[in-house]
Amino acid sequence: MTKQKGFTLIELLVVVAIIGILAAIAIPQFAAYRTNTFCASVEADVKNTVLAQEGIFTVTQAYDNTTIFETIHHGNPNTITSNMQPDGSGGVTGASTAGCPKVLFTYDQTAGTYSW
Repeated sequence: MTKQKGFTLIELLVVVAIIGILAAIAIPQFAAYRTNTFCASVEADVKNTVLAQEGIFTVTQAYDNTTIFETIHHGNPNTITSNMQPDGSGGVTGASTAGCPKVLFTYDQTAGTYSW
């Protein structure tokens, strides 16, 4: 009688159960990382728009307030609106449709601060 090599059914079931437990832990974490990425992309777009507007102001002594555009991140658009004024009022607002729960990220020109 020859001894056959291989795994028993119990061993295979234990391995499948362990993989299932690891997947149950990893999938919610992945969703949270994805949401944080969408929020970070809105934040970066608003900050880049503020920098671009300040660069325009340096050259022309006026802001380009026609700046309303969409940037695409992972197939989802972020809408950025600029309303910066020479008197210091206004600012820049970014909105995400990608599932960022914070929704709006804004730059307040008067205070010089960013906030959700």
